[in-house]
Amino acid sequence: MSENYQSNIPERTVSELASSIKSTLETRFSKVEVRGELGDVFMARSGHLYASLVEGKTTLKVTMWRTHVEKLEIKPAEGMEVVIEGVLTTFADRSTYQINAQSMRPVSEKVQS
Repeated sequence: MSENYQSNIPERTVSELASSIKSTLETRFSKVEVRGELGDVFMARSGHLYASLVEGKTTLKVTMWRTHVEKLEIKPAEGMEVVIEGVLTTFADRSTYQINAQSMRPVSEKVQS
């Protein structure tokens, strides 16, 4: 390629791209329900819950802030199959995505209409 190559694609910094991806993800998936098996469950001293939601070889990181953990009617445990409702977001510093859980229920529970 020559030194005079010009592109009509806008150049972005890594931070700009990460911010754009975060905005797109949070807008497109502002509220989702995801079903899977809990793994790597960790309750932090702060009261926040950190875990993974697993299906086969696929894993989704889960964060649940203390204010939502306090409202849980179940005690999350590894191997428990659950449905999590929350917002998909990114942790831009590591270019990873996760779900910020707002509620969690065992799969056996049906939501009343």
